[in-house]
Amino acid sequence: RFSDKFFSEDEGNLALDYNIIENKKEVVNLRERTLAVKSINALLEYLNKTLPKSKGILKELEDYAKEFTVPIIQKEVQCFLGTLLKYKAPKNILELGTAIGYSSIFFSDYIQPGGKITTLEREDDYYAIATENIKKAGKEDVISVITNIIENNIFES
Repeated sequence: RFSDKFFSEDEGNLALDYNIIENKKEVVNLRERTLAVKSINALLEYLNKTLPKSKGILKELEDYAKEFTVPIIQKEVQCFLGTLLKYKAPKNILELGTAIGYSSIFFSDYIQPGGKITTLEREDDYYAIATENIKKAGKEDVISVITNIIENNIFES
């Protein structure tokens, strides 16, 4: 009988059988996790195919970020934040970490008229690139990049 195998009097068999049960659980868990990852990847692939393509300065910055491995927000996150910002319509935004200015330029289309975006960048190279990109986008009246005020220990923990 099946139940006799798992409830054997022999301690060695019980331990071995317990391990078999645990291994089966691990296989089931692995299958579930694999299915979840595949589902998430399929969803992200679908979203990326259906999301609107960037144009203008945002497309240029995406290409730059890809070429020089600069971290920018992912398209699906950008879509979510765009929806959230459209709903909330903030007056002001504070961003920590400007990089090349991509997020700030994106956010600027969603703030209230007369609103401001203040973004803090500690790296001089990124500060220079971001201010140039913000000027190129014509957003210098909306976006202020501040540098040299962030203590390094804020980012080091």
